[in-house]
Amino acid sequence: MKKLKTIGIILLLLLVTGGLYISQAFLRFDLMLNPINRHVHLATQGIGFGKRISLVPELFSPGMPMSEVEKGLLNAGFERRRRDQVWQPYQIEIDSGRRVYRREADAIPCNMVLYVFATFNEEGGISKGEAVRHERGCL
Repeated sequence: MKKLKTIGIILLLLLVTGGLYISQAFLRFDLMLNPINRHVHLATQGIGFGKRISLVPELFSPGMPMSEVEKGLLNAGFERRRRDQVWQPYQIEIDSGRRVYRREADAIPCNMVLYVFATFNEEGGISKGEAVRHERGCL
């Protein structure tokens, strides 16, 4: 009887941990921990893929220094991309002087990518910021 109880507890623990793992894979709780990721993830859910949302003044104050904006994006898991590292339709963003940042946001059943486009004025403060979510393929 003791062995049966032990096996039952082990199976219950496996079921709970498996359920948590699957929940994380579908819902991506980690995207909710950072305010930038949370805003982009939630704001783009209802509008569809490829449509842009504003980040100024929602997340970044107009004129916020480039170093602070970039620090926030890097802490959120974004990486600055060069022209040759960006999806071709977004290369024009870099050509027009904007900075492009990208991060993976994969969740089962779909692979997601988040892009941020930032424009800075002559003083180095942000003047415009937008984000977009793209789906790279689903199961």
